[in-house]
Amino acid sequence: ELVPTKDDEGNVNLALLEAAKPNADSTIAGWCPARHCLEFLNDGFYNNCRSWITNSGGPEAWAEIDLGAVYVVKKVAFGSDHCGNYKDRAATKFRILTATQYDKDSGAATWKEVFAYDKADSPINQTNTFKVKESEAGYVRISVLNGAAGVRIDEIEVYGTALTGTAVFPQGK
Repeated sequence: ELVPTKDDEGNVNLALLEAAKPNADSTIAGWCPARHCLEFLNDGFYNNCRSWITNSGGPEAWAEIDLGAVYVVKKVAFGSDHCGNYKDRAATKFRILTATQYDKDSGAATWKEVFAYDKADSPINQTNTFKVKESEAGYVRISVLNGAAGVRIDEIEVYGTALTGTAVFPQGK
């Protein structure tokens, strides 16, 4: 299934822009290039085999999108498996962070927390959309804090607008 290029309010999926690039702290060993690769974080397709899985054993795992420029971010959407066929590897505790200047450290002053979630009894299985504190951002990070190893993200969607009235057109990935 294809990921939407706009939400129901007309915000553009900035993660699908041609300049948008994925990054993560790690990737599960032994699967890529067939499945669960970094580039599947914003490839424009929902599907378990076209997802990313962290291999981090630390207290935090993260996946992010470098938007390629600074935009106004309003919503972020993701899930473990868009179709809901798989209930494993779901995030239950995470933060969504934004930044205009990059730092690999999620605790750096450049990152601003725009949303937090901590519900062990409500894992993020299917795709959920989170309205975040509206912010200017060139980078959007999902910082997973629940047993970091093995968390899966099907697709990261970042909805927002240009800083000015300039039109933004996402490219098909």
